[in-house]
Amino acid sequence: MAVNIDNVYQKVLVIANKEQRGYITPQEFNLFADKAQLEIYDGYFHDLKMANYKNKNQKGVGFDEVEMVYQKISHFKNTVVISQTAGDNTFELPDRHYLINNVANADLGVEFKELSMKKVLYTEANPLTRATTSRPVYVQVGLNITVDGVGGINQVRIYPTPTVDTSIHLDFFKKPETPKWAYVVVQGKALYNASASDLQDFELHISEEENLVTRILGLAGVAMRSPDIAQAGIMDKQSIKQSQND
Repeated sequence: MAVNIDNVYQKVLVIANKEQRGYITPQEFNLFADKAQLEIYDGYFHDLKMANYKNKNQKGVGFDEVEMVYQKISHFKNTVVISQTAGDNTFELPDRHYLINNVANADLGVEFKELSMKKVLYTEANPLTRATTSRPVYVQVGLNITVDGVGGINQVRIYPTPTVDTSIHLDFFKKPETPKWAYVVVQGKALYNASASDLQDFELHISEEENLVTRILGLAGVAMRSPDIAQAGIMDKQSIKQSQND
């Protein structure tokens, strides 16, 4: 279950407006919401890495943490089958790709090992370390520069180059959809429009609602140069935790 964006916005407004701390417009909220969601989402992969590390080095520790993070990111996991023609070793990554989880040759049941471009240039130059069909590798390449100057990895190159048509299984995590609080203006006031075609709730796990509220208030406090707003969010989160522990 996703986090309802109107629930978050209403909480943000209530906390920000206490003692006349300020008003956060829908436009500002949507910008803060996108950044907050991406920050939390990116943190999942760091948390997973650390939980796996603890699980390996401290017997019996970390398993619950690993399962918890997997529950939160499982919604974003996707698998696509890419038909790679003979002689072509490069393919485009899917739209909204965020992180590759696994690349495999579906026909042979063999996984590709990821290497850096620097490493591939070295290994491919030596016959003893060169990739083979039983020991394939891949590298992420292709800086895609857009009109606004933003770039990113958008291709995968596999080694060795297929000599026959090949099916590639790509497991990846997609980037969350950009959240948007949709509204209509009635008598000069923005009112939530639940039927708007461009409405987009947060895609994060429902348990992240309070975390989103706190992060958005923190971002708003920085943007508005009002530390009181950020502090209000922190105090509200602490109050909720205290009530849960009572």
